[in-house]
Amino acid sequence: MANISQLNRHGPRKKITDLSAHSIVPLTDKGKKESFLLGQELNKGFTLKTYFSPLKRARQTAHQIYKGHKSSGGTVAKYSRHKRIGVRQELTHDILKDPAFLEKEQARFGGDNNPVLNKWLDGKYSKNKFIPSKDIAKRIISKRLALGQRATQKGAKGWLILNVTHDWHVMAVLNELLGKNPFALKLTTPKPNKGLKIYHTKEGLDILEYQGKRFDVTEKLKAFQKK
Repeated sequence: MANISQLNRHGPRKKITDLSAHSIVPLTDKGKKESFLLGQELNKGFTLKTYFSPLKRARQTAHQIYKGHKSSGGTVAKYSRHKRIGVRQELTHDILKDPAFLEKEQARFGGDNNPVLNKWLDGKYSKNKFIPSKDIAKRIISKRLALGQRATQKGAKGWLILNVTHDWHVMAVLNELLGKNPFALKLTTPKPNKGLKIYHTKEGLDILEYQGKRFDVTEKLKAFQKK
């Protein structure tokens, strides 16, 4: 392949006890170590370029991956975790409009988040409770994932474009690119430091890989380039 785009969930974080302060929840020590090791394991045949949600746990994940890749001999692009280089608002956790409603929904399902996520992906919540999943997905796809396709079409090669975001965002993108709720395809939410990859080939194909399954999303990405 010419280039790779990745959309990963951040590494293992500390428990969120207050939704109003969720943006400053950091990684655990284990989470930092796992993210560093992930960086070491990335393909050395590609130059790593990192983008990330401004939330603390996503910034820390990107930084540890960057350090791990560089420490193991990988090539990296310019990066700063303190400045705006790499920060992308479309990767943030800005989904909730009514945190109290989410807590009530989670309690209604016995603390299980998946039924709430499933209903959100199917568009069953009003816009005054959640930002629609389609809106979240469209921003990420057009501004982040279609970037790899455009770069490949222009002849760029050898880039691994890593975007660090959150689990609901990954599922929203899958929902949009696959044209079907990922739960219906027996796909589950990404574990920490896991996510989807899109292989941008020299032949002009864009192949999405997630949890061992592959899907051709070439035409879907092209459609987002026109928006």
